[in-house]
Amino acid sequence: MSFLLTEPTTILVVSSSERVLDAISTAAENAGGTTVSVENPDTIDTHLDDRWDIGCAVVADDLGEDTLVSVCRSIRDTNPRLPIVAAIEAPELAFGATDAGAEDVLSRPIDVDALGERLSDCFERFEQRRRDAAERSMFNSLLEQSRESIYAKDSEGRHVRKSATAGDIPPEEFVGQTDVDIYGDNQTNRDSLADDQRVASEGEPIYDKEESYEVASGQRWSRTTKLPWTFDGSIVGSIGKTRDVTDTVRQRNRLERHEERFEEFTRYVTHDLRNPLEVVQGSIRLARETGDEEHLERASDALERIEDIVEDISTMVREETSSVDDGIDTDDDHVRSPPSLSSLVDEVWSGVATDAATLRSEFKGPALVPLPESTVRPVIQNLLANAVEHGATGPDNSVTVRVGPIGDGGWFVADDGPGIPSDVQETIFDDGYTTAEDGTGTGLSIVSEIAERNEWALEITESWAGGARFEVRNCTLIDDPTIDASEGSPLSLETDVSVGEPDVDGRVDRSEPGQITIEGGGRNIWGDVNEFHFTYATVTGPVRIVARVDHFDNVSPWSAGGLMVRSGLDTEATYGFAGSSGEHGLGLLWRTKRGEPGVSQHLEGLSDAMSWYRLDRVGDTITAFCSADGEEWYPVDQRQVDLDEAVQVGLAVCSNIAGERTEVTFADLRAVSLITE
Repeated sequence: MSFLLTEPTTILVVSSSERVLDAISTAAENAGGTTVSVENPDTIDTHLDDRWDIGCAVVADDLGEDTLVSVCRSIRDTNPRLPIVAAIEAPELAFGATDAGAEDVLSRPIDVDALGERLSDCFERFEQRRRDAAERSMFNSLLEQSRESIYAKDSEGRHVRKSATAGDIPPEEFVGQTDVDIYGDNQTNRDSLADDQRVASEGEPIYDKEESYEVASGQRWSRTTKLPWTFDGSIVGSIGKTRDVTDTVRQRNRLERHEERFEEFTRYVTHDLRNPLEVVQGSIRLARETGDEEHLERASDALERIEDIVEDISTMVREETSSVDDGIDTDDDHVRSPPSLSSLVDEVWSGVATDAATLRSEFKGPALVPLPESTVRPVIQNLLANAVEHGATGPDNSVTVRVGPIGDGGWFVADDGPGIPSDVQETIFDDGYTTAEDGTGTGLSIVSEIAERNEWALEITESWAGGARFEVRNCTLIDDPTIDASEGSPLSLETDVSVGEPDVDGRVDRSEPGQITIEGGGRNIWGDVNEFHFTYATVTGPVRIVARVDHFDNVSPWSAGGLMVRSGLDTEATYGFAGSSGEHGLGLLWRTKRGEPGVSQHLEGLSDAMSWYRLDRVGDTITAFCSADGEEWYPVDQRQVDLDEAVQVGLAVCSNIAGERTEVTFADLRAVSLITE
């Protein structure tokens, strides 16, 4: 039974006098209560521990002065909220009784009516004290044990009480401080303070307000409820709770992306199957009309293309389901066996080309793309089909289509057709845009969606013949992964510098044999920002650097630690970088032309699977590799970078948060010059 649900209507009587017991029993009845008598003071604690209905104690002096004082003191120590009435004959005993804890003194012989009124007051007083104490203990239990942030603030938004929250400062340091005082003067904290003050001044609660904010480890989300705090009938502040909902929001975002992807899948199926189905239907019709079996072969090729499309869709579904269930975006299978863009182009071309269409591939080698084939194929399919359909000119509907690499990252599809008017280039990727009477306007919007999801840049320019040229930029591509070179002289990385003047200088520890630990600051290595710590050597000519990331203590999801080749130490120098990121897998960072904004690509999930990195510089070509064991290497990107003959090659670490350092330990470091044939 809960003590809060038990009425305190019993009086504990400590006396051996029958007259006292009878008087108190009668007074208890008048007050709506009962009595329990105790003659042996040693049993008082047992009664107080076992009974929740005791709401008052009356202690008589018939047991002696010393006993009166000791009993009052014992009751007060055991239950400090229980009202005590001392029933005494000698007035001089009043001081000792009240000093020992008695709240009231009643003269003997006992006035039954007066005692009855006092007992009623005692019951009410004890009930209020007990409830106040229970409510305080409830709140304290919440503050001490809750995993959420619970707090009470005054009308100015200053903390009065605060729960202990993992990862936060101690609760006592919050007292008297606003959110701005504690967490800093930024918009998020200013908004929180304004909410506190508004709730206290207007009395309007705030329920489940969701907010995002940045901490050292990256972006987080919280959900907050704030209620008016009322005391003695007036609003004196606010009481609230805030809980971290980062995992919930991330899961919700993944599910939203999941839903968007399945909408895309539907469009892919309806659009990409349209062309090969038309080929099958047309070829069968011609075969029936002419009896020429070559038409059936063309239909068979189109059916194979349909099988490929179905397989692509199935793969995309599996990948997306895995990303929702496991919280990851990719695995490393596509890196271990990257699809050949050159082969995919030839394969797709066989299904979209007409007799009057000519393909010219300008890839030097297989043109490997370390992405799932299901991601790349729809882009090739729709760009080639668009070139054949809209590039055809003349009475014979002839068209020549060229496909090849873009040296500073990516590839292109171009035709010698009429081109695309400048006034429609901005809308051509919109869903539903089409110039054909029977077109769906879906193909190029699919290309745009895939590009946006993979952080590619799509550009439309003029081709060599005045036709349309679609460029897929900032796309990982290894046109020719063959590095025809042998390793030469070793290099020592002995020079340390903080590039770009970050807020905190970096630190380098070479005390452990075979390891280099770098603590680097800096805001970023991306766009116009170049701030990081660099441990390097200057070398002329071809060079290779290899290292394994052994430890990564990131302070941001975008912290970076890896290998770099760059054309100088100034902030506008060109560079290539491959390494680990805080929470976004293998990071590839590039600036291919001096002074231009840097770009990035991240292959999610590969920092753990592939902790070895390698950069090869030969001429103006930098090729990035990754490996799980340092023996079997997988190319992940290759770009043409404007470089001087002499370059700086080394290890770069960037915290991605101003004023903070991230720590990265590199092992199995090898930097060597390369001897080319």
